[in-house]
Amino acid sequence: MLRLEDMLNSKNIAEIIYSRSNLKRIQSDKMRYEIYNGKLREYVETAIRREFILPETVSELINRIIPINITQKIVNKLAGVYINEPKREAVIYSIADQEAIDQIEDLFRLNVTMKHLNRMFKLCKMAAIEPFLYKGKPSLRCLPAHTFTLISEDLICPEIETIFIKHISIGGADKKTDLHAVWTESEQYTMNGEGEILPQDDYVNAYGVIPFVVIKDTPDLLMPIQDDDLLSMQIAINLLLTDLAFATKYQAWSLIYLIGAKAQNIKFNPNSVISLDYLDTEGKVKPEIGMIKPTIDIDGMLKEVEALLSMLLTTKSLSVNSVSLMGSGNVSSGVAKILDSAESTEDRQDQIAVFSAAERSLFNIFTRNILPIWKNSNAINPIYELDFSFDFELSVSYPDMSPPVTEKDEVEIEKMKVEAGLTSKRESIKKLNPEKNEDQIDALIMEIKQDETDSQSFTFNQE
Repeated sequence: MLRLEDMLNSKNIAEIIYSRSNLKRIQSDKMRYEIYNGKLREYVETAIRREFILPETVSELINRIIPINITQKIVNKLAGVYINEPKREAVIYSIADQEAIDQIEDLFRLNVTMKHLNRMFKLCKMAAIEPFLYKGKPSLRCLPAHTFTLISEDLICPEIETIFIKHISIGGADKKTDLHAVWTESEQYTMNGEGEILPQDDYVNAYGVIPFVVIKDTPDLLMPIQDDDLLSMQIAINLLLTDLAFATKYQAWSLIYLIGAKAQNIKFNPNSVISLDYLDTEGKVKPEIGMIKPTIDIDGMLKEVEALLSMLLTTKSLSVNSVSLMGSGNVSSGVAKILDSAESTEDRQDQIAVFSAAERSLFNIFTRNILPIWKNSNAINPIYELDFSFDFELSVSYPDMSPPVTEKDEVEIEKMKVEAGLTSKRESIKKLNPEKNEDQIDALIMEIKQDETDSQSFTFNQE
């Protein structure tokens, strides 16, 4: 237990916010957020300026930047928990509780907000949600990782935040113009970047809990360790494609040269007749027009980009089967699709555990701590009759997202299992015909054997 004199004050909190490591973390998370939302060109341009010196080269490259955003595509693909809406109900079902849940889903725009939270979580490995009142209406918003900082004073569980700082504004020319909302279980106040608390009537946190739900993929750490691969590969691929566009500009056309002749406004047209005069030299050299063809390996450069993207997708538990920049047009079989989806399905199950816990925590905090305060203070508009049972607890179930399997796919899978010795032919027939009983399965097997015998006999007679 911390002594009172050991507890952090607003000045200490400001020092932590503006520490070099935390500012670097905020800037990195903000960069991820901006690139995800389309602000990519600026970061590619910065990378080009670091790599090249000559202004004319930099200018040419910048004009040919290829800002293809793979970060957004990968993050959206990984954040698949809320593709289909989950089912929410009380653990102990009641009509009143279900009506209140339905109303909260509508007021909070819960599925939309949670989908956004899912994407911010996969982008930065951490995000938060905050219930709040807007003109008397209960609302919910997602906080990306660069908009808050976590601090822990818990010596036993230092991975659990005891102070939540929401950055209302940060990064101004003067710290005194920055604003931060500080929350603990007992206190709530707003301060500037110098740690000076703004005047207010009461510093008490009436909720008795920190009114934010934080999700992170490393529960044993207060703040997750950031990945470098996604953003680094994003910039690297953009640079490679930009290099290709730059090279194509200067090597898309052949270079024409003359030997033993003067180049005096020679015009090249399909029906032109070109006359070349000998140079006035002692040794007469037959005039000649030649052409140097470009040797840029466009296919090779695209293959390099494809290989990098394939490796990135593999590390992110995504299928590489459909990755091709060369237009091969290969179509995956049903079995390949199932196998490719195995890793992403496993990742989704891990995410479901995180988000189901987050939703239960959100409803617990909201129904037990936040909503009663809003009602008692008449802050909430009375048209929103949100009444939950005293012992209300939320249950969330997420729909199965297994890949669709056609009848052809099922037959192919069972055939592979039989050929690999993993099951019997009878068991495969039973699985492919679940509507049949044992006697009907026996009859079907006999019929199949008879067809095989008749087929062999027919073939023999034909020969």
